[in-house]
Amino acid sequence: MKKDESSSHRKFTKNYDICNLFIGFVTSYVKNLLKGVEEITKMKQKHKWSDQLLNRFMEKPFESYLGAGCKPTGHVTETDFVDAYKPNQGKNNSEEKRLQEVLDSDTAILTAARNGIVEIVDVLLRQIPSSIYEVNLESKNVLLVAIENRRPNVVEALLKWVQENNKMRIFHNLIQSRDMQENTVTFSCKNK
Repeated sequence: MKKDESSSHRKFTKNYDICNLFIGFVTSYVKNLLKGVEEITKMKQKHKWSDQLLNRFMEKPFESYLGAGCKPTGHVTETDFVDAYKPNQGKNNSEEKRLQEVLDSDTAILTAARNGIVEIVDVLLRQIPSSIYEVNLESKNVLLVAIENRRPNVVEALLKWVQENNKMRIFHNLIQSRDMQENTVTFSCKNK
């Protein structure tokens, strides 16, 4: 009799352990699933906002894009001459500040390319074709920004727009242009 109780107790303990493992697995799976759903919901909300912003922006594209004639972002005065032309010297030599300045100087098309929002890039190219020539403080164009941030969908959209408008020369110029460190698109592709 004692032997039967001992073996049934072991079976119960073994089954109990398996059930605990299974419940733990299911719990962690559901938590991860809910976390993924939350991330997707946030991403959908951002896309919804960007679509609303784009529609509002395109009501008066040139006024919205060019602004009200305020001081340009890349303007250099006597006090910040050293910082502008020698970024590793002067009072602002931190890399974080420089990166933030570059991000702040990005125009709408460069920001859309950096974040991979093809819809905004398409609309801007249709409404304001000259936006393809824009560069940031590091002299990086829309193609270089897209490649640097691994956004092949933006590169495909640029190529499609160029082909539809018969402007392959512009695309070749974007490919051959250099940033402040004299890097080309090919160099960026190789290093990323």
